[in-house]
Amino acid sequence: MTHKPAVGRGGFGREKLIDHGPYIASAAPSSSPKTSSPPPPARLRRLAAALHSLGERALYEYLLEVADGADHWARLERYAKLAPLASFIAANDGDRLAPLRIVGGRR
Repeated sequence: MTHKPAVGRGGFGREKLIDHGPYIASAAPSSSPKTSSPPPPARLRRLAAALHSLGERALYEYLLEVADGADHWARLERYAKLAPLASFIAANDGDRLAPLRIVGGRR
């Protein structure tokens, strides 16, 4: 799997394009990181609600980290700990993605 930096997407500078090669769903990566066990359904619902309360930016950042190989359950727990700060994050526009810009486009 190769990573190439994306230029000018979202304005955050951390995005990566992932080349998955020949898109074979049954082939698992040989160096797959160990992941923690999934939480019980009730806990997962609470974690999902906490991540959702942080807005689209937090979801985007979470997905970037998971795509880059982070343990998705542990990362979800970390993001859920930010839920008490959701109103502060929203008040400072940290819950929104930057608008996409079209450079050199025509109408």
